[in-house]
Amino acid sequence: QLDDVLQAIRCASQGHHYLCQQLATLMLQGARSQRLESRERHGLGHREEEVLRLIADGYSSKEIARQLDIAPSTVDVHRRNIMRKIGLHKVADLTRFAIRHQMISL
Repeated sequence: QLDDVLQAIRCASQGHHYLCQQLATLMLQGARSQRLESRERHGLGHREEEVLRLIADGYSSKEIARQLDIAPSTVDVHRRNIMRKIGLHKVADLTRFAIRHQMISL
């Protein structure tokens, strides 16, 4: 713990932020847990979550298809299923959903 305090002081004196390893681990575990709970709560599969992240990041169906090595029509099917499962109708709504549920960062 003394090492953590010394490291924190060094970081602060250089204008940086410091986060001890234990707290960083807890935060990461919490974020992972939230993402998993969110996906389970809305019934999204792993691939649907991948597609949602890419849609929210602004990729087109063709770009997503290329990145995931699937057909653009498959991307469109995933998009429709995602929208149906979470009850949204616009890409902008999907982006907001992904941000709120910490699936992407700004």
